[in-house]
Amino acid sequence: MKVAELRRIYARFNRGLRWNRRLHRLFMTTAASKSDLLSGNLLTSAALLRAALLASRIPPQHDLLFELELALCAQARGIAQIDLPCKISVPREKTHAEMWGESGERLLSLPAIYWRNRQGVYGIFKKPQFVTCDDWGISKGVNEGILDLAQKGLIQRASALANGEHLVHKLPELLELSCIDVGLHLNLTYARALTTGVQNPTPFRLLLKWLNPFGEREKLKTALASEFEAQIAALSDAGIRPCYLDGHHHAHLVPGVLETLAPLLKKHGISKVRLPYDPKLWWSRKFSLNILARFAAGKFSRLGLSSQTCFYPQKSDFRDFATFGSKMGAHSADEIIVHPALRNDLGELEFPDSYREGRVREYEMLLGINEFRT
Repeated sequence: MKVAELRRIYARFNRGLRWNRRLHRLFMTTAASKSDLLSGNLLTSAALLRAALLASRIPPQHDLLFELELALCAQARGIAQIDLPCKISVPREKTHAEMWGESGERLLSLPAIYWRNRQGVYGIFKKPQFVTCDDWGISKGVNEGILDLAQKGLIQRASALANGEHLVHKLPELLELSCIDVGLHLNLTYARALTTGVQNPTPFRLLLKWLNPFGEREKLKTALASEFEAQIAALSDAGIRPCYLDGHHHAHLVPGVLETLAPLLKKHGISKVRLPYDPKLWWSRKFSLNILARFAAGKFSRLGLSSQTCFYPQKSDFRDFATFGSKMGAHSADEIIVHPALRNDLGELEFPDSYREGRVREYEMLLGINEFRT
């Protein structure tokens, strides 16, 4: 190497050292963190590396940014990071274009890493206590996904569709698990009604029927009571005694439904009913669900019903394992509503469901976040 190049190389590494110190002040908060975030890692534990790979949105080949995320995962877990002396070889000097390209890429990525760190994405998440999987019975893939999660201790509740095509598929194995509560997923908007054999209306048509001031309200109440009893009986025949109620498409929130069902719920010993109010839904396409939940909330105490706060994850919450896990941990005491499936077989049903690939994604997310608790 030419002697004339040494001064430029020294200046470059001096700038790198100052950059490293700024990163350390910005991100590192514990004395156990290493001082050098630039030179990589010689050894790390398999559990830490697995957690970093799940948490990272940066491919490992982008060495500096991935090393930073690895250090943040170690810091959050209280793992000591030790500096070791190293030698740096320079086979060739990078061009100005390469250096500007790398610097720009890192500067653009740092705000996202900083924000994710503030949100607790790189930490160990609290285990949620009330994860509810909806739609047991709608398909074999859904049942198998829910059962697998239940056997791994990752969920606590399963809501069953009494008129689901595959209600009994894998059901004995689910009922063997003492850690799982099973509830009635009241279905008034999908497949056929048990009492009439007629296809159920869409959620919007159901709402219109109940809100129509010129409709035959008493007939609707009688039909609803009969369908509810038929669904309870179907679960009972399958060996299920439901201990809570929620609704497919949240149909139980339609004005008039809970008032009609309250005496029947009391008769069957059901007092827990889902109230899916989540403030973040106001900024989503599901904002109408918050409106219905607000109207229903005032009736709960009068009807002798109880509920708990809810977290209803949306598509953006499932973009990576760490984001989903941090949201789950932040809502560990709330009911968390999920719709997992081991595989996508929803298009093969007599009544295909529109939510398909997203179910498999939810299943994978629920499995993946378990890595952050080790």
